[in-house]
Amino acid sequence: MELLGELETVTWQLPTVGHHVIARLQREASPVELGAKSLGSVLTQRLRISGKEVRRRICEAEDLGPRTTLNG
Repeated sequence: MELLGELETVTWQLPTVGHHVIARLQREASPVELGAKSLGSVLTQRLRISGKEVRRRICEAEDLGPRTTLNG
């Protein structure tokens, strides 16, 4: 049961990691450098997921990902 509890904890934490990665890609990488015209296209091709799923993940990353304060 302890292993299942730990697995559940990790499962709940994974989307947060994804938000951070996508937000960082938006800030620091050019889609052209990654091999496509847009970040959505990059994610669709690399992760082999639908455009709808990509849009959902990008929106979540924008809404729930890390923020930069006015102080930097």
